[in-house]
Amino acid sequence: MSSTRELGHALRLPTDEVGDALNAIPEDQWFDRKSFRIAPRELANVMIGLANADGGTLIVGVHDGKVEGTDSSDSHRNELMQAHVEFCLPPVPARLELLACRHSNGEKDQLLVIEIRPGETVYANVRDDVFLRIGDENRRLTYAQRQELLYDRGQGSYESRLVEGASPETLDNELLGGYATALDIPSRDVCCRLAASPLTTLSPLPAPCSSPRILSASYLSHSFACCTTAETSAEQEPDSS
Repeated sequence: MSSTRELGHALRLPTDEVGDALNAIPEDQWFDRKSFRIAPRELANVMIGLANADGGTLIVGVHDGKVEGTDSSDSHRNELMQAHVEFCLPPVPARLELLACRHSNGEKDQLLVIEIRPGETVYANVRDDVFLRIGDENRRLTYAQRQELLYDRGQGSYESRLVEGASPETLDNELLGGYATALDIPSRDVCCRLAASPLTTLSPLPAPCSSPRILSASYLSHSFACCTTAETSAEQEPDSS
């Protein structure tokens, strides 16, 4: 039985049984348990990992085989309930509810149930760290992995990125010539064409993107097309003399 089905069954159990049932479910890609002692920032990172993956459910107040509950500190519970807004950029899409349970000491208590929907963007914490849920682990992504996730979410295109400090003088004329040939564009002195084009002016990427800048294939194609059109027009213009 998958954790999703087990979870659905456990959440419908009577108050005296729900905590032990949740403790028995194996953690996986879509389900995690956390102690009530967890810090809000750390909980936010787990939420970010789930939102950047397939979503899932977090149960706070069951840990290491015990039912801790969350009633021991209203203020800490409130901090945890605000973590998806206070420590996530942008705020992680989450639905929170309190679920009645029986503490391991026999007293009535409540668990914090957090349902995370898969997001449509890439989520980071306030330190700009990005996490991704992989199996039963929450992994911090490298810069390259973060870029792959951005492309996967449709927030960026590799060909639309610009390289810091790039200019026509830094481009390989031979490689550009091959590219121009593939596009069936006359390849003589391609770099000079780019230098003469106003499209060679590099501008910063719009916020919040802060990735390096590179000359893109689409940028080059547009530059070649503009320059070729201009040259063709000049060649066809009759000599007034």
